[in-house]
Amino acid sequence: MNEGDLVRLKQPFQPTPSSPRKFQFGIIAAIVTNGSQAEPLTQNIQLIVYLYDPQTATTFQDEWGEAAPYCFALNEVDWIGALPP
Repeated sequence: MNEGDLVRLKQPFQPTPSSPRKFQFGIIAAIVTNGSQAEPLTQNIQLIVYLYDPQTATTFQDEWGEAAPYCFALNEVDWIGALPP
């Protein structure tokens, strides 16, 4: 799993309460850990993703036109692989 890879969200995600769209996919922007050594490594990993629509090949843009990053725990996604060209 690397930055730029595609992941499938296990639960559809609605970025804002007023948004009519729900997203099932994201593109990994960063992989971070919380640094705790008391838990297994997989429980410490968080993925920062940009919500992605594979039908239009676009990322979600917030009300200011920016690609908004969202954070998900590793167990909330399924890794798909490298984004198709």
